[in-house]
Amino acid sequence: MTTRKTRWLLVGLVCLAAAAVAYAVLQGGPWETYRAAGDKAYHQGNYPEAEKQLAAAEAKRKAEEERRLAAAEAKRKAEEEQRLAATERKAQEPAKTVTPPQADVSERSTQEPAETVKPPQAGAGNILLEAGKFVERLGEKAIAQLTPKDISEAERVKRMRALLNEAFDVPVIGKFVLGVYWRRATEKQRAEFIELYETIVAHSYAGLFKKYSGEAFTVTKERPVASDGAIVYGSITQAGGPPIPVELRVVRNSHQYKAVDIKVAGVSMPLTHRIEYSSLIRRSGGKVERLLKGLRKKTAALERFVSEQ
Repeated sequence: MTTRKTRWLLVGLVCLAAAAVAYAVLQGGPWETYRAAGDKAYHQGNYPEAEKQLAAAEAKRKAEEERRLAAAEAKRKAEEEQRLAATERKAQEPAKTVTPPQADVSERSTQEPAETVKPPQAGAGNILLEAGKFVERLGEKAIAQLTPKDISEAERVKRMRALLNEAFDVPVIGKFVLGVYWRRATEKQRAEFIELYETIVAHSYAGLFKKYSGEAFTVTKERPVASDGAIVYGSITQAGGPPIPVELRVVRNSHQYKAVDIKVAGVSMPLTHRIEYSSLIRRSGGKVERLLKGLRKKTAALERFVSEQ
C-alpha cells in the first residue's frame, strides 16, 4: 500500500514538473526559459552555469529573430511578386474602345466622337529603366574609384563616404538599422548614430572594394516595388572566380534616386547591423547610449588605423 502511494506521489510530482515547464514555455519562449535559468544560477552564485544558460538564451533569441525576419522578408517578396504580376497583366491588356450608342444618319453628325480609353502609361517602365541606369552608373563609379591599388586607405574611405552621401539615403538606412529604438533615442542620439553609422559603412565597403581588381559591374534585371521604387539586380564579374550577385533597392525622391538597401552575395549589411545592434541595446536594458559608446570606440579605432597606413 505504501509502495503504491509512493508511486502515485512520484507520478504526481512528474506531472506537476511537466506542467510547470509547459507553462514556462507558453508564457515566454525557449530563449526566455534559458534566460530565467541563467538569472537564477547567477543569483545562486553559480556563475559558470549562469554564463552557459545566458549564452544559450542569446543564441536561441538570435535564431528566433532571424527566423522572424526571414519570414517577414519572404512575405514582402511574395507580395511584391504579386504586385509585379498584376502590373504586367494590366500593361498587356489591349486598349478598350467605348463606342457611343447607334443613331440615325441625320443624328450622327451631332454625336460626340468615339471615346478611346488609353492603355496604361509606361511610367513603371521608365522608372525601371532610370533605376537600372542609376545603379549601373553607381556600380561603374564605385569600381573605378575604389578598386585602384595606388590610393591610400584614407583616400579610399573618403571616396566611399562621398559615394554614400551621393547615392545612398543614409538617414533612412540608419533609421531602419536602429529599428524600434529609433523612437526611444533623442534627436541628439539619432544625429550621432547616423554620423557614426556612416563611418562604419564607409570603412566596411572601402575594405570590400579594396579586394577587387579588374572587375566589371553589370545590371541584369529590374523589378518595381511600391510606387516610385525598384529592386535592381546586378553582378560583379571576377577574373578568377564566379560572379558576385548584387541587389540594390532604390527609391525616387525629388527627381533623383537613392539606394536604401544593398545586398552583396545575398547579405544585407543594414539587416545584419539591425540584428547586431538591437541585440546589444536589448542586453544593456534598452539603452541606446550603450550602442553609441561602442560605435564611438569602433569608429575611432578605424579612423586611427587608416591614418597610420
